Amino acid sequence: MYLYHGSNIDVGAPKLTKLVRNLEFGAGFYTTTSKSVVNNFAGACVCRNNNIGKKVINTYKINWEKASRKLKILDFKSVNEEWLDFVAKNLSGRQCSENYDLIVGPVALGKSGAWKIVTNYIVGNITKEEALLGLSAIETYYQIVFKKKKALRYLKYIDSEECI
Repeated sequence: MYLYHGSNIDVGAPKLTKLVRNLEFGAGFYTTTSKSVVNNFAGACVCRNNNIGKKVINTYKINWEKASRKLKILDFKSVNEEWLDFVAKNLSGRQCSENYDLIVGPVALGKSGAWKIVTNYIVGNITKEEALLGLSAIETYYQIVFKKKKALRYLKYIDSEECI
């Protein structure tokens, strides 16, 4: 399986990030299965770094069958109540993801509108039921977050390319 990581630099040797802002699955190395959407994340990375660097898509390969036998994986198959509670805790700074090597699930951040819904749920502007209803109407894509160094060993760097 191919995975992609958006950045402002070539990331040939992925590392686990320290948490500098709250993310939906906590600290880790974030990848996605969608090359087309990773371009947005690369652009956001350039902006966060004061426009230093260029938008770069890094490509990796993982032997998913082997990794899934050896690693502790939390796999959210869809946006559901469990996913919403998990993401809300992490985005609120109450990390609950450190017991896993990998976390797989829908992306809450980005330009999809999911971020606004999840944020409104966290601050109490909408109920869990309203959040889940709103999220059900949004097209999601999946991310795989590497939480521990031993998980990164299953990730093989292929190449990187600048994107427009």
